[in-house]
Amino acid sequence: MTRRAKPEPAWTQLSITGEDNVDHYARDEVMAINGQHTTNGQRVADLASLGYLPSPVLDPTHGYGLMWTRHVPQFLIRCDINPARGVQVASFTDLPFADNHFASCIYDPPYRFAGTPTDTDDGGHDDFYGTDIYRTKAEQIQLILDGATECARVTREFLIVKIMDQVVAGSVGWQSLLVTDHLRRRGWVLKDSLLLVSYRAQPSGRSQQNARRNYSTFLVFVPGQVVGFRSWALGKGRRRSSSPTRSPRTQTTASSGRTRPRVSRIRIPR
Repeated sequence: MTRRAKPEPAWTQLSITGEDNVDHYARDEVMAINGQHTTNGQRVADLASLGYLPSPVLDPTHGYGLMWTRHVPQFLIRCDINPARGVQVASFTDLPFADNHFASCIYDPPYRFAGTPTDTDDGGHDDFYGTDIYRTKAEQIQLILDGATECARVTREFLIVKIMDQVVAGSVGWQSLLVTDHLRRRGWVLKDSLLLVSYRAQPSGRSQQNARRNYSTFLVFVPGQVVGFRSWALGKGRRRSSSPTRSPRTQTTASSGRTRPRVSRIRIPR
């Protein structure tokens, strides 16, 4: 990633100042799926209650500000490419901030594959989802990944990406896996995820080949080293027996006490 020195943001002019607390309902247990928390604001409050939104916080895709209806961080920088939004004008693919400047960032890219825009007026469906400009599927995916790279550049602790797996042309587009793999290659690992349950009825008469995706996902990433699933399952750094009676070429089964030849494990290059 390219390191760039960029000016400090003018906190007093560009930030919302509030209290780093959450509505009392979010102090209860936070569930990955909660049928009663069905708005962005409620799920963001859940994220905050888990400690995933320390200040200063960056919202590079502010839009209509629906993320902050329940919780407002102490320092929140809001950006949007549309000057009419009344916040700092900036593109989420080229942010005017220094590397690692924000403790946390919540990134909500235009992940909906909408085809040709049909409702682009202010407050219209395409305007609301950021799909008021026609893009091919490849262009849309590249935009999402470029934004994730840029948001990771300016974030140092928690990067939250809202994304949605969608059925496109009869196949599931696993955008959550795509973003997770993209950020993994840049030193960010998936720590947690919260689902936002919602569903928009599909036009009648369409044949169904896959389960409808009635949720979007808040993916929580942290900087770190990727641990393979096998290492995680067996316990990284687990202790080994140092018994002097144990042959280095055999291992004892826990159930029978009998020994069997030790199997050599071959590391397969990625």
